Amino acid sequence: MYMSNVPAGFTGLEQRYFIDDDDDDVNLSVDTSSESGVQSTLAEGASGSGVTVSAAFPSTTTSSTISSATVVTLSAAGEAGTGDLSYAPSSPNTITFSVRDHEASGTASLAGLTITDDTVVEGPETFTVGGSSTLVGTATGAVVTIVDDDADITLSVSPEVVVEGSSEDVTVTAEFAGSSSVLMDAVEVTVTLAGAATGGASSNDFSVSGTGGTAVSNNEFTVSIPAGMTEGSATVRVTATADSATEGAELVAVSGAAQIRGADLDVTGDELTLDEPVVTLSLHEATAGSPALSGVAEGAGEQMVRVRASVAEAVSSATTVAVSVGGSGGTATAGSCTGSGQSRVCTGDFTRGSAMVDVTIASGQMSGEAEVGVTPLVDAVAEGAETIRFGGSAAGYAVTGADLEIVETIELSLSSGSVGEGAGNAGAVSATAGFAGATS
Repeated sequence: MYMSNVPAGFTGLEQRYFIDDDDDDVNLSVDTSSESGVQSTLAEGASGSGVTVSAAFPSTTTSSTISSATVVTLSAAGEAGTGDLSYAPSSPNTITFSVRDHEASGTASLAGLTITDDTVVEGPETFTVGGSSTLVGTATGAVVTIVDDDADITLSVSPEVVVEGSSEDVTVTAEFAGSSSVLMDAVEVTVTLAGAATGGASSNDFSVSGTGGTAVSNNEFTVSIPAGMTEGSATVRVTATADSATEGAELVAVSGAAQIRGADLDVTGDELTLDEPVVTLSLHEATAGSPALSGVAEGAGEQMVRVRASVAEAVSSATTVAVSVGGSGGTATAGSCTGSGQSRVCTGDFTRGSAMVDVTIASGQMSGEAEVGVTPLVDAVAEGAETIRFGGSAAGYAVTGADLEIVETIELSLSSGSVGEGAGNAGAVSATAGFAGATS
């Protein structure tokens, strides 16, 4: 532009302005079609040959604006860390447009691209597929995200069981599974405790409170994985509510959620078990000192069995355990006898003074005892050892039973009942062994 009619005392200058033609820009994009798979994200270790790049002029471009054939030479660069991404094509990756072919788009496969599969937690990284055009110089690029396959988190709990009516300090650990190192800031994992989908506890079965500086709100708290570390942990207090129902073990799901650089991570949870308090039965001789009793012999007559019920902590109120004698789980069969003397006839493997016996644990105590008579019977079958099962039930408790074994009696007989002193060699004496009373 030149200024004429310049007033006296001023000098006229020539200034030139250039108008940039934005119709000649080339836009690049990566293929996200369902046919070839989503290419805008790549996993670590993926081959760059799977990235299909398209180039096209804007819709506003007209044939009159394109004066010559256009060649777009592709490139790859971006924020991906050193060693995570390399681009070394053996020959240029190019997309060519013919003269005035403004409505067409060209594609090329981005060869020579390598994405390293490491064991470092670094979160999602991006790189840009760019290019230079012979017509306009620089092409507008497309962003590709590298998905970090080392950023999966696994949760674990310790201890894994809380008994009803008690509280436990439970430590929840969050760990990057399979990773060797972490090159990023701290990661916050939001952990939630709730009833599991199957066999789950209800909200009335447990409560969670903070301990050791861990804040808890609505059964939710945070586990921090410090910068540069592969795991972190937090401890909370879990209280399992005592009730009078015997419902068996109930499960609490321990789940989590976390992000790295705005990307959601896969978090594998764990389970915490709320278990019934346990009453343990044991069998003892009904004598002073109550030695343990494990077995009785067939035909030994009535044996008084002292049944002891024990708990791990003193009960707050009297607790009755209903004990079954010869219940399910044993191999011996309860029977009966009729008649007397030579006319006495018995069936089964044993008789009992009672099919049920109550054992009471007094308030403030950890055990209680009761006695019941058991008579093992001699039968005509040598079937080996059999067991009498002592099981039981108690409101709000799981009961661990005990077994009493009935063992066979072996009788020995000799061919000669006596031999005189100084008789010298009395000859061969044979011995015979057999199961007492057995015919088969």
